[in-house]
Amino acid sequence: AMDVEIGPEPWFSIAGPPRVQVAVPAGQDSSAHFMISADHSVREGKQRVTAANRETGDAVERLVLVHPDGEDAGQSVAALLAGDRNAMGLQVPLQAIPGSIEAELKIYPNLNAHVLDALQGMVARPAGCGEQITSLAFGSLLALKALRKAGQDNPALPGNPNAALARRALKYLNDAYVQLRDLQTPDGGIPYWHNGESNIAVTAYVLEFLIQASGFIEVDAEKIDHARNFLVRAQQADGGWRVHAYPDQWRPDANLSALVARSLAISMKAAPDKNNTVASDNDKQKPAVVLALVPALDKAMTYLESRVSVWNDPYLVGQYAIAAAVLGRPGYTTQARTRLLELAHEEGAGAYWNLEANYSPFYGWGSAGRLETTGLAVQALAMLDHAAGEKSSPNLTSDSILLDRGLFFLLNHKDRYSGWHSTQASVKVMQAIVEASPSEADGPEQATTARVMINGKEGPVLKLPSARELTGPVVSDISAWLQPGANRIEVLRAPNAGALQAQITASHYVRWADSQATRGTNFKPGDNRALRLNVSFDATEAGIGQKIHCTVKAERIGFEGYGMMLAEIGLPPGAEVDRQSLQQALEKWEVQEYEVQPDRVVLYLWPQAGGSNVSFSFKPRFAMEATATPSVLYDYYNPEARAVVVPVRFRVH
Repeated sequence: AMDVEIGPEPWFSIAGPPRVQVAVPAGQDSSAHFMISADHSVREGKQRVTAANRETGDAVERLVLVHPDGEDAGQSVAALLAGDRNAMGLQVPLQAIPGSIEAELKIYPNLNAHVLDALQGMVARPAGCGEQITSLAFGSLLALKALRKAGQDNPALPGNPNAALARRALKYLNDAYVQLRDLQTPDGGIPYWHNGESNIAVTAYVLEFLIQASGFIEVDAEKIDHARNFLVRAQQADGGWRVHAYPDQWRPDANLSALVARSLAISMKAAPDKNNTVASDNDKQKPAVVLALVPALDKAMTYLESRVSVWNDPYLVGQYAIAAAVLGRPGYTTQARTRLLELAHEEGAGAYWNLEANYSPFYGWGSAGRLETTGLAVQALAMLDHAAGEKSSPNLTSDSILLDRGLFFLLNHKDRYSGWHSTQASVKVMQAIVEASPSEADGPEQATTARVMINGKEGPVLKLPSARELTGPVVSDISAWLQPGANRIEVLRAPNAGALQAQITASHYVRWADSQATRGTNFKPGDNRALRLNVSFDATEAGIGQKIHCTVKAERIGFEGYGMMLAEIGLPPGAEVDRQSLQQALEKWEVQEYEVQPDRVVLYLWPQAGGSNVSFSFKPRFAMEATATPSVLYDYYNPEARAVVVPVRFRVH
């Protein structure tokens, strides 16, 4: 017999005996149950349970997140800190639940600090398909590129201040490579999902990633060759590539063609295989893969150049400009530069580029599509500057000024997770930042300090690193000083202090009655891409071990395009999900993939006409009275489009 005891903690009270005795037969396990009541919100609440007898003992401790019973809402506010005194405003709704306001002030000493910061936020996103795996790993790759500029990408380097980050980034890179290697199909292409059809856009994206990753980890050259050959075989006679259009049709797509051309151009430039060469007309040795790609790239660039007169989409122009800069086609890089200047839109001190197509090759649209396209345009301008041998200075050329304004727009439109709303948009922005970052950051070499005033009260004092130091942002928790309504945050520094970027990320909870969520079914209209989510349970009161059925219907309404959606279906604590019921939905193609997490089931959907219908079951493992996690449906490539269903309260006895 074992004496099992739960220890007290400030965030909960014990609603029953704090100590129970449990019989544990030899070679088996047993469960001990305690009734507790969550009394206070806590981000990392400890919950410690010990079990012991006269001969042995053990303990387990978990961290628990407890938040108010309401919908989580968040926002971010950014500003450029120039001079000795700068103010930022943060508006918190008056209906925010008292005590639920949390906020951080982040100050970025240089551009690369945004890349290192975004890497942390991207790791927390769901990752299952080929694009997601690649995007999350691209974050690590770009962080390593930034570290390499500073000579800090080797984790074994003595005295490396970023050794831990480099080690973690290399691990993520290797893990992603193994996943992508296993995902590649016999035809050389990469699908979104295992056992799916090879996808042209995903293959082009993975090809570029593998080529760049090979500068940091060992990558099988045959995997790169097979992906490259798949793309060449998929090229049409006119030089372009086609996209699969619903229900079972293919149509030419200039944006997709520009994406593939960029990937093949980078592939050709990075093909230094000295043992696989043939003699060219001028007797110089060139890699055979280069000569094999020349006809395909010539056709692709001619296809795109023949459409210059209708270059109205910055996405196409940006991808083409990068390919042209890599290949060294000065006549058309000049034309691409001119079009990017013409297609820019002003917004205050910033500039952005709109996605003119219904969606990008990775189904980005709305705000995320705009950020994805702007990141691409800024990266293209930076590469065109480098190709022309110019310095990226706002005092030299009009396009350099526009580049800086584009960066300003991007840095002022970060989400509260320090990314840019979707994986694809985040990668495009991070690529732009790395490309636009100078070899050596401008600014003072010495560390400085900043005082923070919040609503007229003295806040934290922050030590700011040198602008030339490669580090993430300086982060300070300012939650204790905030209140519902208008908040004023001032950052005070020494006179003549250099310009810095700052961001406030804040969250709060509102009661379900004050939120836009609805019970059972939520219909979220907007921009002809309406979402509908329906979640129902056949019982909300049951006995321990009694099966409960959940039925889900997720639908995209009024939009003929595709695009992955994620449905996160909230579960009560201690739910044991019947994975076989989910596997049946997977086999019927109602879902592309699923994940079972402690408090929810995540369904990866690609709804066709009529939506997706999924049913699964679960059993509660212990007695409780608790509310499930809320259920939410959102567009993965534009998370602002979402429908939320109010969580259900369960009683298990």
